[in-house]
Amino acid sequence: MDVISKILDSLKLSSSFYFDTEFGSPWSVQVPDYQQVARFHYVTRGSCWVRVGEHGTPVQLHSNDFVLIPHGSMHVICNAPDTPAVALDDALAASAYPGQGTWVYGNPDRTNPTNLICGHFQFNENFQHPLIRQLPELLLVRESQALDFSWFTSALKLLTVETQGNNLGQAAIIRHLTEIVFILLIRVWAKSSELPEGFLRAIRDRRIGLSLTAFHNRPGDKWSVAKLADCAGMSRTAYAERFKTLSGISPMRYVTDWRMQCAGQLLRESRLSMELIAEQVGYQSVPAFARIFKLQKGIGPGAYRRAGQFQQSDRN
Repeated sequence: MDVISKILDSLKLSSSFYFDTEFGSPWSVQVPDYQQVARFHYVTRGSCWVRVGEHGTPVQLHSNDFVLIPHGSMHVICNAPDTPAVALDDALAASAYPGQGTWVYGNPDRTNPTNLICGHFQFNENFQHPLIRQLPELLLVRESQALDFSWFTSALKLLTVETQGNNLGQAAIIRHLTEIVFILLIRVWAKSSELPEGFLRAIRDRRIGLSLTAFHNRPGDKWSVAKLADCAGMSRTAYAERFKTLSGISPMRYVTDWRMQCAGQLLRESRLSMELIAEQVGYQSVPAFARIFKLQKGIGPGAYRRAGQFQQSDRN
């Protein structure tokens, strides 16, 4: 399995489809800040503007453009930048939206309406990774870009069809399609953009990418900067400098962070003993593992597991 797939598996991505819309100008909706989600809007007809934050620069969207707000930031989506925004809950109440079907809002004379598909992707609340942290505040794929990736365009078209019907298994198809769209979106962005320095650029780097693949395939091995550098075919010093330049963190900090991410998942989702978990994430003794885990999470692994079990029982 490739590095991105391993990371996204740990992300435990789940999607929620809100609604498809038919907005008549003038209209403007302010979507509130919400942590651990990435909100998306796909324009299926017409055009609109989106602005992230109070002072963000408005960006115009056209038919078949797809925009992702990776960090769940407050944003305004509107027919024009100067249209006064209405809070999302107030707009839903004003239009008496019943919670299903097309959300109709704005001018009742919808001669040239704007149609959107809106929803969000929710991340595992325990997940932390530079791949997600380093995504831009707004990730936009234009129709012209998407045409170069036929599979992305096909997924969006199928998503549009599914939202407009009431067919067998519709909710499940939409949920899985949107999750696929998220992964495809990351791929489109990675291939079509001049990436800034960040973890995704580190993965794309031929030599650093080799070392990351080796590490993610065997995180429990005895890793050092020298061993990572050997996988990359570089000297220890050159490797450490290049890794930090590209990813923003040191190689061994990344190794530790990922191991603790894996350990947390095993503590929450398995019945493995503490000894086996420590061994699987590269520690020969439970005390050494427990010390690093507590430094990272602020709580010991035993207490972390008990807290996870308590939360699970509450959900059940």
